[in-house]
Amino acid sequence: MTYWVKGAAPFQSLLTDMTVPVLTSVLFQAYVATVFGYWVWNRMIEKYPASQVAPLSVIVPISGILTSWYVLDEPIGGEKLFALIITVLGIALFMNASRIGRHIAANSLRFRR
Repeated sequence: MTYWVKGAAPFQSLLTDMTVPVLTSVLFQAYVATVFGYWVWNRMIEKYPASQVAPLSVIVPISGILTSWYVLDEPIGGEKLFALIITVLGIALFMNASRIGRHIAANSLRFRR
């Protein structure tokens, strides 16, 4: 897709711009972060039902935005902040849906009497 949008230029400079820190970063992302991520994911799947663990995958872009803000000092604009808040609220709502449903059901029965 990059080749289709930007042509060959990004790929031509790829080998000349490859330094030890860049290679270390790529290897870290490809192996260390991936293996650790899958290990944590599998441990959670063993302990909790998949229906409780799956919504947590939405946290990946949130952690990416927050990490880039913290490490790279990238600004988080109003739109991104709003999206982060809505996403976190959505995860919280989903993770607590049964508890919220029980609370609503209990209160609706109380008002019917």
